[in-house]
Amino acid sequence: PGRAGLAQVLGARGEFDAARPHAEAAVEGDPGNVSARLSRAWIAREAGDHAAAEADLAVAVALSPAVAVLRFEHGYELLCLGRIEEGVATYREQLSREPGHALGHYNLACGLSRLGRCDEALWALGRAFALGFKDAEFARKDPDFEGLRSESAFEELLRRQQR
Repeated sequence: PGRAGLAQVLGARGEFDAARPHAEAAVEGDPGNVSARLSRAWIAREAGDHAAAEADLAVAVALSPAVAVLRFEHGYELLCLGRIEEGVATYREQLSREPGHALGHYNLACGLSRLGRCDEALWALGRAFALGFKDAEFARKDPDFEGLRSESAFEELLRRQQR
């Protein structure tokens, strides 16, 4: 399967230290290989290196702009890095192309909540639930929704979802 494939296998087994050099070699050997960049980004994320993950995903999006998963993953890394406005813009752009993505709406809600845009965040979270996101308890505990916890509409949305 090559170095990228080996990196994926090792990463899936939780062997991130062993996987990282193979992912590095795969990207160095073929910088335009989107799969290798995605593998290296995933391994970097698991190691807590969101800056490296974001950098690889930004290149992957530039190489394959039509691949939705790359944009969603890139948006997530932007949120992790505290680049909230960019992350929200990335999610909005991709959701305009793929409006049925429940996790995309959930992560958009996270970013909007962090920006203090409560009404928009509640709408996006409601949309995530309507599209199949099921884990209301996870949402209740998600630190990204700290700004929504005082909103009665937030609690009502979670209660409706748990029924």
